[in-house]
Amino acid sequence: MKKLLIILLSIQILSAQQNVLYYSLLSSVVSPPTPPTPTTPPPTAYNRVNAIVQDNSGNMWFGTYVGVLKFDGTNWTTYNTGNSGLLSDVVYGIAKDYLGNIWFSTINGINEYNGSWITYDSGTYFQSVGKVDNYMWFGLGKYLWMYRYDGSKFELYNTSELGSGVNSITNANYLIWCTTYNGIFSLTKSTDINNVVKQSYSSGGLASNQCFTIEIDNSGNVWVGTLDNYISVYNGSTWTQKGNTSFGCSNIRYIKKDASGNMWVATYGAGVYKTSDGGSTWTNYTTTDGLAYNEVRAIYQDVSGNMWFGTSGGISKFNGTTWVNYH
Repeated sequence: MKKLLIILLSIQILSAQQNVLYYSLLSSVVSPPTPPTPTTPPPTAYNRVNAIVQDNSGNMWFGTYVGVLKFDGTNWTTYNTGNSGLLSDVVYGIAKDYLGNIWFSTINGINEYNGSWITYDSGTYFQSVGKVDNYMWFGLGKYLWMYRYDGSKFELYNTSELGSGVNSITNANYLIWCTTYNGIFSLTKSTDINNVVKQSYSSGGLASNQCFTIEIDNSGNVWVGTLDNYISVYNGSTWTQKGNTSFGCSNIRYIKKDASGNMWVATYGAGVYKTSDGGSTWTNYTTTDGLAYNEVRAIYQDVSGNMWFGTSGGISKFNGTTWVNYH
């Protein structure tokens, strides 16, 4: 039924636009990987944090497997399907728009929070959400389709490739970059959906097609983290590979650039790594140093410069010297 609703919606949008936009994947199609098995029993669902953002009032928001948590520095507020307009308790992505409203991608649709809960496209599985200029972009969890929201309407961006969802979205200069289990793809930013230009890349270069996270460093290099422990870095013409054996984990879950240009890497089993020299040297933080759990799922830097880490065993805040954990 969900698939039928998506197909009907796409037909309506595409007929209105009178054309279909296609983008090229950077590498060939592969089957989705099997999720890794944790080495320790999983904590409670509230402790498994998939996404983090800070609102304009300084509150921290966390997307989990059982709803959304808001932290004002002292008190915690829980939002779920039972006490709010949240469409699903499984929240994979959070982003803030240019007006300060908070958006959530869930396995049952999209939510916007502006003091009240607003719902969009109930019944559809959305994996990711990202802000690009004044637009919000949403990646589906089971198809290589994206929606762009301009503040009044949603527009569909389709691809010609078979796939299994858009895992993450970021942007740099004039390009939007996205990761999938079939590699990565990019498209140009445009105020007119009909003027988006197809981006073509030669195949190869990535260490793995199983791409989960993407980030742009201060030099414009594209960092791609995969689910089999690689980081591939693209400088616009060539690829270099980092990690695999050195990280000692099963996959790379998140890559985040901080305000100083350091690159932070979340791993599933080996904690967090930081590099300030483009990956030549790394600093590793684990539970031994104060991290709540070594399976790290999300990274965020707040306006005060604190680094926040969402893990499979709680939330950690790090000010560069001291760790504070919330379970």
